[in-house]
Parts: sequence; C-alpha cells; structure tokens
Amino acid sequence: MNIIEIYNENNEIEEYYLVDSFGVEDDDYVVLKSTDEDDEMLYIFKTVKDEDGQVLFEGIENEKKLDEVVDIYLELKEENDKKGGR
Repeated sequence: MNIIEIYNENNEIEEYYLVDSFGVEDDDYVVLKSTDEDDEMLYIFKTVKDEDGQVLFEGIENEKKLDEVVDIYLELKEENDKKGGR
C-alpha cells in the first residue's frame, strides 16, 4: 500500500495508507487509513491542485456533502466487491 504524508493543523506530518480513490462528478477523492495501528478509521479527502500543480488533500467541511460522498464510496465499494474486486 502506498503511504501518503499529510501536514495536520499543527503543521506536523502524519502518515496514511492510500486505500482507494474515486471520482464524483467533477471532483476526485481519496480514502486514507492512518498508519497508526490504534486508529481503525478511514478518512476521505477531496483532492485539489494548487497553482503549482501539486496535489493537496482537503477535508470535507460540509456534513451533507461528506455524507453524500461516503454513501457513494460505499456503493462503489459494494459494486466492486460483488464483481470480485479488491
């Protein structure tokens, strides 16, 4: 699994495993899991590019949008699992 490093709100680096990526309409998202074994949560971030073309991960602030994206991801994962995917 690929490891992604992200600066947190305290400007400290946190490491995550890249679990999955998917698109919804014109937006792209990644699903990450912390490398910290005590943290079993999955995190979804929207990917955006800055003016230099660098990919950044942006938290989804709007709760309604987050719920929508999570539901879409779960549907995509379920469809993939039915087809024998990962």
